[in-house]
Amino acid sequence: MIRIATAIAKKPYTSLHKENSKMLSPKMAPHAVLSVVLGFTVLAFAGCDDNNTQPKQQNPAPQPGDTATLVIERNGTPVYEAVHEYVSLPESESRTAEQSPTVIALLKTETYHDEGFRENLHPVDPVTEQELTDFLVNHWDAHVSGIDDDGHNLEAFLQFLRDHSISMEQFMAMFQRSGKPIAEFANDLFHTRAVATREESGSTGLAVAKFAWDVLKDGKPQLNTDGALTSVLNAADSNWSNYWNAQNAESDTYRFIIKENLMFTSYNAIDVQFKVVGTYGATHPTLSGHYIPSLYVKFAKTDINWGHTVDADASVSNVSNIAGADVNPQIDFLVHIKDSTLIQCWDRTITYRVTGKDGIKKL
Repeated sequence: MIRIATAIAKKPYTSLHKENSKMLSPKMAPHAVLSVVLGFTVLAFAGCDDNNTQPKQQNPAPQPGDTATLVIERNGTPVYEAVHEYVSLPESESRTAEQSPTVIALLKTETYHDEGFRENLHPVDPVTEQELTDFLVNHWDAHVSGIDDDGHNLEAFLQFLRDHSISMEQFMAMFQRSGKPIAEFANDLFHTRAVATREESGSTGLAVAKFAWDVLKDGKPQLNTDGALTSVLNAADSNWSNYWNAQNAESDTYRFIIKENLMFTSYNAIDVQFKVVGTYGATHPTLSGHYIPSLYVKFAKTDINWGHTVDADASVSNVSNIAGADVNPQIDFLVHIKDSTLIQCWDRTITYRVTGKDGIKKL
């Protein structure tokens, strides 16, 4: 279940690609020159190497006792590992004798090689076999089938997780906290999700171009120029072309790897590498402050094995002005990576802190 660089020196943004002229200002050159990534990027003026997104050959199905390890690296150094073990749930009335027991991957252990990364990643609590079985038999089965028997309808539950891009651990934690019946919780889970709105940012005097968008879909970077990036400007003038002197911004590079450790083989099921880039420090001729003209996600690698579906989305939250009259916008920029297969679904979120004056910082 989890979605080189060549500098264009001293040229106006419009020279990068004619179709992007309404997004990138010639007035911002030479200080706000973007580097063009010739691999995976979410802007339309960059290319996409289809070879990296081709599915690989089918591998053996995991068996109980096999493991899968999620490794997250930052700038080439491991900062986090999570070991999932494949377990077999008891057969139920909903399964015939000819069907093999259902195998599913459950989180067993987490290791933080950098303790400072713990807050960034938003840790989740593991779900035991017994907790999952009790939930399926006592809540999920009746919700799906309408009959409260000894069935568990695990396949339908995994499909629900895949459809809504949420990990089992996150779903279970939210369900337990809600205290709601499963039908009500499942129905309104994503409708009640707190999402920032343009009106909410208006109270800060800032204009945020976009609050949420897809950056990776089925393992392929999204190349839609109208929805590939965001900006944070003054609400009094949200026209990017009136902001000058921006500087390039670039985050740490994160790499997500899932290593399948099966009885007769081991391999990397997914290998996704990305960073957040953009511009900051832009000034306006009549409005005080420093602003963020562009911010987007750039993928350097999306190597995804057969049977895995990797998606990713970006979002903006906690918009504020931290400098009063001398405006300095601050936002949290979140990149949410999700991987799903027929027998597992997990997700993790990397959070960046971005300010108009200092650019991209660690949270």
